[in-house]
Amino acid sequence: MADGIKRALNTNDPAQTYTVEFGRDGKPTCGHIVGRLTANNMRFLANQADEKTLQALCSSTQEPIGRKGSVRTLEDGRNVFALDNGSRL
Repeated sequence: MADGIKRALNTNDPAQTYTVEFGRDGKPTCGHIVGRLTANNMRFLANQADEKTLQALCSSTQEPIGRKGSVRTLEDGRNVFALDNGSRL
């Protein structure tokens, strides 16, 4: 999967589904996003890349599914996904 992501850099990839883990204090701790790379049609699994994306996944006013963002592979092999600002379905 990481090879597919490396070959498909700089794409606008939609989130297809997601889930968010919450701590005992009720605050979000980690997001898990499944999406599809537009460049090669491969699926990806990633965590949120930043706090802004994690908060957007928890939004009760804007649905994250279908929103576009960028996915990249970190040096440790983990994929991260960041929602684009203002992206819509």
